Amino acid sequence: GMYRYYYNKLEAEGRYPKIISNSLGWNSESILEVVNKADKKGVLWFLASGNRWPEEVRELEIKSKAMLVGSFSPLGLTTFGTQLHNDMLILAPANSELLAIDGHGKRTLFGGTSGATPVVAATMASIASLWPKIDRANTIKLLKNTAFYSAENKIGNLKAPRLLNAYKAFKVAQRILSYCRSGDNVKSCFDQSLDKPSFHFFDLDLITC
Repeated sequence: GMYRYYYNKLEAEGRYPKIISNSLGWNSESILEVVNKADKKGVLWFLASGNRWPEEVRELEIKSKAMLVGSFSPLGLTTFGTQLHNDMLILAPANSELLAIDGHGKRTLFGGTSGATPVVAATMASIASLWPKIDRANTIKLLKNTAFYSAENKIGNLKAPRLLNAYKAFKVAQRILSYCRSGDNVKSCFDQSLDKPSFHFFDLDLITC
């Protein structure tokens, strides 16, 4: 597939992307080796979890090191078209209301999990600019610990994925990194600091749902 081709092409040149935003589905199990190999190089691979809706998430996607992304609507509800799974990383705002430009240069509305995935990838691109060595484990913990509760969470489904809070994720990462830079092990310091409430509270009011 396209993602496998371009990743292998970059690898052959000795170059590795930090982030891959994967909105299209996978057609072959051969992608699994590529994704897991990329993870070992510190690549953050985000995968839209909706390309085969209403089917369940495939074992191929669950076994991979790609992080599954779903979509939520302005009401805070999971969007139809999202293939929910307990291993899903996060829901990001998309629905069918993202303004985009199509291949003919015309404005159009875009969304679903294919629209949500680049929102998460862009969030992590901003955070990676602060700390290029951030890895998959740190990413998962950061985004989950800073997320909004979804409507499903609030009615008792605590296993349902939460809603991306890109602003808070960036500000918390920024605050933790300003503290952890003085230590020898940034990764360990970052991970431990995410569990401390003092890094999550700010004097200004944050935008909430």
